[in-house]
Amino acid sequence: MKKYLLCPFGDYDLNNKVFESPYGILRDLLLQKDISLDTYDLGNIETADAILFFNHHEELLRKCEASGVKKERLILFLFEPEVVIPKQYSKIILNRYGKIFTYRDDLIDNHLFFKLRYPQGQQLLPTLTTFAERKFLTFMNANKYSYVDNEIYSFRRQAIRYFDNINFQFDIYGPGWNDNSIFNWRYLVTAIKAAKVGQYLKDAYDGLHHYQSYRGTVDDKYSTLAQYKFVLCFENEKNVEGWISEKIFDCLFTGAIPIYLGASNIEKYVPSECFIDMRQFKSFSDLNDNLSKIDEPQFLKYQNAGQDFIRSSVFEQWQPKGVFEEIIKAL
Repeated sequence: MKKYLLCPFGDYDLNNKVFESPYGILRDLLLQKDISLDTYDLGNIETADAILFFNHHEELLRKCEASGVKKERLILFLFEPEVVIPKQYSKIILNRYGKIFTYRDDLIDNHLFFKLRYPQGQQLLPTLTTFAERKFLTFMNANKYSYVDNEIYSFRRQAIRYFDNINFQFDIYGPGWNDNSIFNWRYLVTAIKAAKVGQYLKDAYDGLHHYQSYRGTVDDKYSTLAQYKFVLCFENEKNVEGWISEKIFDCLFTGAIPIYLGASNIEKYVPSECFIDMRQFKSFSDLNDNLSKIDEPQFLKYQNAGQDFIRSSVFEQWQPKGVFEEIIKAL
């Protein structure tokens, strides 16, 4: 039996705890191929046939290199985009791995870079809230900052500031919105390095003005999203082909209509009938005007298209089993 080790997303996932999630399906599928998979704290990196990294981990990678682990046995999964972990997209880092899985279509060559999809393990809701019962608009994400090109964090803040200021049916959920999180030396340092101190100062000024639409955090994001007609659904990164996280799928599962901005080729992966494309609007005012005109028949058309998609055979390639089977083929 071959032995693989995994460096998970964080220390909280060690001791094989990561496999209590949908990633347990990956472990089960590998076992069917006579391959064991454990987190690296439960194995010997020197004798492992392969070491999988869920995002770059410098300390463990150096330990592997110092132990003589060949590059071909080191496999990187680029789960986070460049705006979140810019370092792991540098050529110096990428060249230290023998195989890389990524969302980014522009990198895939099926030699070094292979396609990665974010596994969607959501459950279908037994019933969907009706159009009349749903509130108008929401946004659900943590407030974060990045000074890497193509970040969408600042655009998120512009959008929610607009809807917050017009003071109508709009609710914000997630950590970091009214706690002045921008006042952190790490953000200032990254802004200085990126020569974007001006943007940091704008962010700092904006951070002093709290959002009246902020409703805190939630225990169950799915039941909360199901209370709304529309969701501002903006990825962390824009203008990158193939970068699609769980955000748009969360909306479809709850029957809410996502207003999407992110992957430049989103229509390749999700039918355009399922979502509203933010790129079609000149301004947030234009968006608001168009949303306000969508009646129940139009809403149901979007909703039914989304429900049909997540129930289709095409969507199986996004579900954990489909995602991990494709990964195993490339391993």
